[in-house]
Amino acid sequence: MPTRLALHHFESDPNLEQRDGVNLAHTEINRLLEATPHPGLDTRFHDFPRLLGDPDYARDTLENADCVLANVGPHAHYYHYLRDRLGLDFRIVRDIKTGLWSSYLLQEALCAPYLRPGDALLATSNYSRVLTRHLFPHLRGRSIYLFEPVLAAPCQRHPAAVDCPRSGDVVTLGYVGRLSEDKNFPQVVDLLVALDRQESGKYRLVACGAVHSASCDPEAIAARIAAETGRTDLFEYLPPIAYDQVIGIMRRFDYLLFFSTSNLEVLGRVLIEAAHAAVPVLAADHAAASELLAPSSLLDVTYELDRPFYAHFDAPMGHIDIGKAASRIRGREVPDAPPVPQVNRLDGFIDVLRNRREPESDLGLASLNPAQQQFVGRLRWEGLTRYGSTQDAGVVIEEMLEWFCALNGKGAADFHARLEQLEALSRFKERTRRFMAASSRTRCDFTNLGGIDIELCNVAGYHPRFRLSD
Repeated sequence: MPTRLALHHFESDPNLEQRDGVNLAHTEINRLLEATPHPGLDTRFHDFPRLLGDPDYARDTLENADCVLANVGPHAHYYHYLRDRLGLDFRIVRDIKTGLWSSYLLQEALCAPYLRPGDALLATSNYSRVLTRHLFPHLRGRSIYLFEPVLAAPCQRHPAAVDCPRSGDVVTLGYVGRLSEDKNFPQVVDLLVALDRQESGKYRLVACGAVHSASCDPEAIAARIAAETGRTDLFEYLPPIAYDQVIGIMRRFDYLLFFSTSNLEVLGRVLIEAAHAAVPVLAADHAAASELLAPSSLLDVTYELDRPFYAHFDAPMGHIDIGKAASRIRGREVPDAPPVPQVNRLDGFIDVLRNRREPESDLGLASLNPAQQQFVGRLRWEGLTRYGSTQDAGVVIEEMLEWFCALNGKGAADFHARLEQLEALSRFKERTRRFMAASSRTRCDFTNLGGIDIELCNVAGYHPRFRLSD
């Protein structure tokens, strides 16, 4: 008998200025489950916001499900709450898509008292799996499976060696992703300037992505490069492009640079994409980079110790050595071929949904490389709230649910008054004001990950803070 699977039909807001890897993953999961029938699965899509606002629709939708896939960003706790409140019996497969980030941490804290046998958690990397268990002891002994849909169609993999430079005498350095401080894009610019001082006119930088930090504005970057090198032909900016065009852009590059030391990082989709595009990569040895790249691609990270970070914000937690990166590029070093990624395994994903997957071994910190082990071991937390019972968690979820229904899609008649209340509640008012401003030009729905979900952390009074101990 097939497993009756229920999930939301995820569609991103086309008006969003950026749609990150989480949006891509949820959209791709829909495509994988919708386009091709999978033996053993009876897949039925529903409307998640309506589910939260219409109890009759929720019951009709969920009462015959065997498994619910929480394909809705950091909002899985609502499914757990509904299952308990409606007295239903189905498994829930949820995911965690970021690292030290308030909304996913809150989701996991709220789900904890509601978990039942058969519920499963999906992680995007082994680093994410170990980090999540480290932060939430109730998950030790529970299986956390790996899955992330990246480039589901077969593509050519990275060969053992690539001629470099591939574009002639000029070496093209490439960057794809958010132009932001947490991704250390300013260090990419530092590298270009350092290389030009050593070999003038021999290097170019092409950066493609949404502008996330004011310091990374392309006009300001171009002006800075011109001022420091005396040249205006070293930098090219490309606005965000469609996902299916990424590989073509990457094939212009001689090196892809991924210097991110973001607290959000748990994978790095571009590293897998670069492997398919046969582009050599130089990356910070941070988060899951060592799982996706050969050691010869990795650059050591110097972390900022004893500096407090709020998980409410993205931030760079360290930096790479620009001199060493420049030396590798000037020497035209080509890293070894990367390993086959472990997360793009559709058959294993289907087995999790059908509850046919064997429990995975919990190897803990021992399964990480030394840099990952040291990072996780240094973490110290404040304000990582635990909810000991469904009653405690339910009170918080009910209040958040009311706000979700009011804000999502500008759903309340008093929407603008709600925004003013939200600003008054907020611990970080400047960020909330940015959310309020964005609501005027977008659908203001939950597909704006890092929008409604983060603001609901203010409603819950959830503001964890962390540091790396010395």
